[in-house]
Amino acid sequence: MKQLLVCVPGLTGSTTSWNPLLDRLQAEEAFKDFEIIRFDHGSRWFSTAFASTLSNELMAMVNGEWERQKTHRHPLRRYLLHCA
Repeated sequence: MKQLLVCVPGLTGSTTSWNPLLDRLQAEEAFKDFEIIRFDHGSRWFSTAFASTLSNELMAMVNGEWERQKTHRHPLRRYLLHCA
C-alpha cells in the first residue's frame, strides 16, 4: 500500500531546494512505496494569502491525490510530513 509524503516549505521557502534530498529519498528502498507531492504556496512576509485559504488548497491537493490513487487501484495510507 502506498504512502503519501507531502512537502510544504516554510514562509518564503520553496521545495526546489529539496530536490537533492527528495531524489535520495526516492532512491531508498524504504521510500519505494511513497508518492511524493509538493505544495509550494508562494507565501512571503507581506503576502495577502490567508492561512485558511492555503490550508484548504493543501487539503484539496492531498484529497485529489488520494482519489487519483484510489481510481488507479493503488490506495494510500495517509501520511503528512510538514517540512519547513
